[in-house]
Amino acid sequence: MEFEKFELPQLGLIECNTYGMSRGWMRYSMQRSGGSMVVKVWPQPFCIEKTPEAQVHIATFPFDEKGREQAAEWISQEYTLFPDDPHTSPISKPPANWKFPKQEDLDGGNE
Repeated sequence: MEFEKFELPQLGLIECNTYGMSRGWMRYSMQRSGGSMVVKVWPQPFCIEKTPEAQVHIATFPFDEKGREQAAEWISQEYTLFPDDPHTSPISKPPANWKFPKQEDLDGGNE
């Protein structure tokens, strides 16, 4: 996967809130904790609370402009671990009883 640097929100947007987004098969969140910014990355399709702990990657950066840039770089690097096809993802392994839906099931259900 080609490296693409993420653009993150200004610090004011995460001053008092958790900022969360997703791209492709990766979700991520940013939250202030004192003078630091805690950034979490995890695979789709589940929310962070339902994702196995081992699949959630966490990094901490200073809560300043330099830390924001470092966080963008780290998230961008993490994104390269996610394949375009979720069926071949080395880190996105859903529970054994869960299956990815077939494309025809997604396309044909509302006709």
